[in-house]
Formats: sequence, structure tokens, C-alpha cells
Amino acid sequence: MAAAALAACALAACASRESVTAAASTDQDFEQLWDYGKPAESEARFLAELARHPPRTEAHAQLLTQIARTHSLRRDFDRAHQLLDEVEAGLAAAGPKVRVRYELERGRAFNSAGDKARAALFAAAWERAGAAGLDYYAIDAAHMMAIVAPPAGQHAWNLQALALTERTPDPRAKKWLVALYNNIGWTYHDAKDYAAALDMFQKALAAAETRGRPEAVRIAQWTVARCLRSLGRVEEALQHQLALRDDPATASANDGYVHEEIGESLLALGRAAEARPSFARAHVLLKDDGYLQGQRAAAPGAAPRTGRGSLMAPLPRTVWALGLVSLLMDFSSELIHGLLPVYLTATLGVSVVALGWIEGVAEATASIVKVFSGTLSDALGKRKPLLLLGYGLAALTKPLFPLAGGAGLVFAARFLDRIGKGIRGAPRDALVADVTPPAQRGAAYGMRQSLDTVGAVLGPLAAMALLAGVFGAAFDVRAALWFAVVPALAAWLLLLVVVREPASAAARGQETASGPAPIAAPMPQPAGAGQRGAGLRWSDARAFAADYWVVVALGAVFTLARFSEAFLVLRVSAFDASPLWGPAAIAVMSIVYALASYPAGLLADRVDARGLLAAGLAVLIAADAVLAVAATPWMALGGAALWGLHMGLTQGVLAAMVAGTAPAVLRGSAFGIFNLMSGVMLLVASVLAGVLWQHVSPAATFVAGGALCCVTLLGLLWVRPLRPGQQ
Repeated sequence: MAAAALAACALAACASRESVTAAASTDQDFEQLWDYGKPAESEARFLAELARHPPRTEAHAQLLTQIARTHSLRRDFDRAHQLLDEVEAGLAAAGPKVRVRYELERGRAFNSAGDKARAALFAAAWERAGAAGLDYYAIDAAHMMAIVAPPAGQHAWNLQALALTERTPDPRAKKWLVALYNNIGWTYHDAKDYAAALDMFQKALAAAETRGRPEAVRIAQWTVARCLRSLGRVEEALQHQLALRDDPATASANDGYVHEEIGESLLALGRAAEARPSFARAHVLLKDDGYLQGQRAAAPGAAPRTGRGSLMAPLPRTVWALGLVSLLMDFSSELIHGLLPVYLTATLGVSVVALGWIEGVAEATASIVKVFSGTLSDALGKRKPLLLLGYGLAALTKPLFPLAGGAGLVFAARFLDRIGKGIRGAPRDALVADVTPPAQRGAAYGMRQSLDTVGAVLGPLAAMALLAGVFGAAFDVRAALWFAVVPALAAWLLLLVVVREPASAAARGQETASGPAPIAAPMPQPAGAGQRGAGLRWSDARAFAADYWVVVALGAVFTLARFSEAFLVLRVSAFDASPLWGPAAIAVMSIVYALASYPAGLLADRVDARGLLAAGLAVLIAADAVLAVAATPWMALGGAALWGLHMGLTQGVLAAMVAGTAPAVLRGSAFGIFNLMSGVMLLVASVLAGVLWQHVSPAATFVAGGALCCVTLLGLLWVRPLRPGQQ
């Protein structure tokens, strides 16, 4: 859709050029100095005007923003940012127009360089310009937000810009009508609502003809014809494009996009031989096209776009490798964890309240470490070193469990194991997002989670087999724990040898041919965003959009309603003294979890995530009810199965939502913060569960969990639709 994007940019430039005659020099806008097709000549005029205005004046600052734009148009982004840094230094004393123009040009520089996440300064410009009554610049900001925003938000920004354009008394701002009708038309076109798109394109053509701008009229005519082809009116579209090509007044004989459309129309009509000369001419005219070169420069090595992607397209190899690493490590970890709760309480005499503290503190520690590991992975631009450290630390702790002579070393091993999990969790999830196209993110997280939980099934099953003597003589718990060392070491070696990550942030999201990484959710930049270093600050948390914080809140409340699985092990084991029931509870839960995660992830790419979250809550309420009234271990296992279904419905969905609402360059931090909040809530939930279990009854623990689920389910009604994985 390169021609469509170019049409939008060209019409926006027409709107800006048309303002030349309306902007007097006394207005201090200096628009009359612009020729967007000749940025070097424009710069010379701006420099001559700059000499007439002293530094630290409003006029001087505005001129610097426009000189910076001339450099952005020539892809000299370093010089553009240097000039904007100079403007930024004086913003504290500047008026709203200077601030708005600074934000617009800083955003345009980032956008042209392909840094969509930091281009969201346009949102701040929109707010500031609107508050100051600068309608022309507010419309410009909204129009740019519609370019950098995720597809789900583009239409809303265009509609806001159109509404302001239609009601503003500023005649100069009215010039935006053509570009806005065009942009809204392309939004409808991309949604395959071709009739609505044609209506908008025809309005754009009428507005261009009213304004009397030949270039805008020509582009609008091309766009109408392009939409006619989408509607199946191919012959009509062909005649329009041929008329454009042959009209000397429009200079379209040398427009490669016109020739390309003629070729496409002929091809659609089955006239392939006639189409070849048109395609050949289009190639000659477009191979050096500045816009297309800019797109290639902004995303070097990017695979061509192939539409919205197939639901069944193969996932990247790295996702499968990470899934296998997770499978092996979870095999090791769950072999141990299925035995620990009963071992600690029955053999070592630890209270249930203490168990809640141990589990809660361990998971909270893992989540706190995830914040730093995620932030560090973003700052380094590398995920794999932290993955090797995290998985390596976890592997090294496995021998400590069978070597322990008392509870102290078991606690220490559990604590260190969770630190390893904390180190690896955020960069692992961020790496999945880095290498996976947007339309497959839910499926990618679901598949990785499914393989993870396959390991979680095999681990406790292996523990049961070892304890039951399936492989010969029955092993005791200490001997069974030694078997956890082998898969943990294998996981680390697989990670070292097989897993690859993109060479740079620019390559993220491009491992398959489904297209480059998505545009992150738009938001105003944090203070100091103009400094382009790779390091991160805590203030970067302000760069996350409201949608991201909604996901964090949902994850935190969900976790508060779902305490540690150690209480599942205790509940199932309460009816029989055999140590086999503990691993059985983990195995049943994990089997259902594994079966549910991938389908739920696929569904998350196609439906409103609130439905999946609500379904997960309903299932958890049912699980709590069954566990509260259970009278036999088999009935308690049914509750464990429902618990696993709840996890499968919710975990992959939440991870995909985090990736879809966070800027690409801050995904590691996004997952870290998400897991920190969830970990704190898990600590509270696990301690509360232990207190209720010991001082009230085991059933009271699950009744409280169900009540919290009901509250969360009601709160979900107030959350607006969220669709992770959208393109």
C-alpha cells in the first residue's frame, strides 16, 4: 500500500503548501518559505530569515524547527535532532506555538526515521494546540497521530481532526479537508469497506476541485480509481487511470503509481500481456522513488508486507526454541514443586501460613527482578544474555534441593530459583514479541506457554513414576529430586545453541514475512525524550499509554484472586497421606493448561480480549467452588483441572495485551512492570490464603478466592474493548 501512504503524505503536503498565501510574515509562521519538494532550497530561505531574528526569540525558535524539518525530509536525522535540541533548551520560556511546533517536528523526525514509538509526541502537540486555540497545528498533530497510531486508533484520530476542521473558523485550517477525507477513506479501504472509502475519496476530490489545487486533484482522481478497482469496477478504474496517464495537464505520464495501477487493472481483466509494459514503466519510474527509498531506509531488511497474515502461518523458529527451553525447565521445576508443599509441611513441620509467605515472597522476588531484567534488556538491546543468566541460575539451584539437610537450604534454593525465573521472564516474553508479527502474537505466546506447560505435565508425572517405582525400585523424595538436574541443564544448552534474537531494534518483528513490528500505542513522550540515548530512566514509565496500565491493573487483580498453586497441592493431598497426590494435582492442572493455552492465544488475535478474560474468571469461580466443597481427592483434582483451564484462558491473553499496548523499544520494561504488580498481589494473595487456611478452614481459602473473582468480573464490565495482536 505504498502508493496509498504516499497519496496521504502528498495531500498533506498540498494542505501545507496551500497555506503559503494565507500566512503573512507578520503571523510568524514562516510557511511562505516552504517548498516541500525542495527542502534544501527551503532551508536556504529559512536560514536567510533566521539571520533577521535574534536568538531566544519566538521567531528564532520557530525557524529552527522548520530548518530541522528540512533535514528530516533529507533523512539527515542527526542534524534535525541537534537543531531541535537547541529549541528544547529554551522551551521553558517559550509560548505554546513554539512548543507545539517543536513537538510536531521532533515527532516527524522520529517518524521519518521509523521510530514510531517516540513519534507519539504528536499527542502532546494535539493537546497543547487545542488548549491554545491553534487549530491549524492541532489538526496537523491529529493528522500525524493518525499516521503513527496503531490501526485500531487511526480512524478515531482522523475523525477528531475532521471534526475540528469542519468547525474551526480558521480558513487556513480548512485546507486540511482534502487530506483528512483521503486518510479516512484509506482507513475504510483497509477495513475492506470499499463503498464507504469511495464516498470519502469522492469528497476529497470535490474538496480538491473546490480549492483549485491541480496536484491534489490529480492525486484524488488516482485514489478514486484505485478504490473502484477494489470494488470490482475494474474496467471503470482502468479508464480513469488511462485518462490520467494521457492528460497532459496532469503530468501523470511520468507517474509510476498511475502506470502500476494500469498494470494491475489490466492483469485483473486477464490482459497480462498488455499489463507487462505498464509494470515495466512503473518499475523504471519508481525504482528511485524517494518515498519508497525512505521506507527501505527506515526499516532495513524488512520483509515486504503481505497483508494481515494468516491464522495458520508458521511461527518463528525462535518462538519454538524458547518453547522447548521452557518445556525442559518446567519439567525440572514442576518435578520439584509437586513434592515441596507436602514435604515442607508434613516432613519439615512448616506451618501453612509460613508456606504462604515462602511462596508469596519467592514469586514477588521473581517479579521484582523481572523489572530490572526487562529494563536492562531494553537498555542493552539484547535479550539472550539475560536469558542465559536466568536459566543458568535456575539450573544451578536444582541440585540444592536433594542436597538439603534441612528447611533452610530448601528455602534458599527456592528463593534463588525464583530469582532466575525473574531474570529470564521479561526478556523472554519481550523476545517473543520482537520476532513475531503482530497478527500472530497471541498464537506465539499461547504456543510457548503450551510447550511450557507440557513440561509442567511431564515433570510431576515423572515424579509420580519415580515414587511409584514404575522404573524399577521406588525412589524416595530426595532421590527423585536428583532427576530434575538433567532437563534443567539441557534447557540451558538448547538456549545457548539454538535461540537467536534480532540484531537490532530495527529488525524486531521481522523474523517472518508477515511484516515489520507494529506501531506502539501512542502517548506523549516523557520529559527528556528528545535525548536519543539508549539508556532508560524510571520516568520512561510515563511513556506507556493508558491501555497498558489497564492491562497491568487487570493482571494485578486477577493474581489477587488466584493464590499460589501450592494450596492446590495441599488441598488434593489433604484426603490421602500418599505423596503421589501432590504431583497429580500439578499434572492435571498443567494438562488442561497446555491444551487451553494455544487455542486461547489464537482466539486472542481475533476477538475482544475482555471475553476471554471474563470466561477465565468464570472458570476460576467454578474451580474455587469445587475446591471449597471437595470431599475426596478425585473431586479436588476436578477443581485443579478447572484451575488449569482458567490459566490457559488468561495467561497468554494478558501477555499478548502487554506486547500490543507497549512501545517496541520498552517491551522488556513493560513486561517487568506487569510482573512486578502481579507478584506483589501474589504475595498478598498467598499470605491471605495461608492465614485463612490455618485460622479458619481450607474451604475458606477458596471461598475468599471466588469472592474476589466475582468483584473482578464486575470490574471488567467497565473496561473498554481491548484487542491484542491487531495490525
